[in-house]
Amino acid sequence: MAEKVDWESLSLRYDRMGERPWRYLTVVIKKWEREVGVVLESFETTRAQLEFLMCIAKFMKEGRTVTQKDVANALGRPKNTASGVFKSLEKKGYIVRSVSEDDLRSKHIVLTEKGLLLVEKALSAVMVVDERFFPDARDNAELIKLLKKYF
Repeated sequence: MAEKVDWESLSLRYDRMGERPWRYLTVVIKKWEREVGVVLESFETTRAQLEFLMCIAKFMKEGRTVTQKDVANALGRPKNTASGVFKSLEKKGYIVRSVSEDDLRSKHIVLTEKGLLLVEKALSAVMVVDERFFPDARDNAELIKLLKKYF
């Protein structure tokens, strides 16, 4: 056991860290993610997969050619993480990937009808959870205003 540790000081710092904003943000995010996760289990999908599908749908609506790189960048996800999500989505039949004719390293993505239906249904279910979790519009606006200061 460490002999020169100032346990009193360490304990006080620990207590102060527990009252920092990051602690509350972490707890709220984890609670929200658990509730959303329960809903998404019935769709046999994850929050990350839904986020990817929503991003693809948005890009397709805009008439853009969708690439894995564009989606990963838009969502701020590392390339290797995104690759795993795309493989899973393709295996489930939610997307079709093809190699770009212009750049063999680039993969184009198209949302399938099955993927579009999942986005519509799962997103509606997630919005119900979200509205139940954050019911007060005035509080939400204030929270968003405060959080945007840290962007």
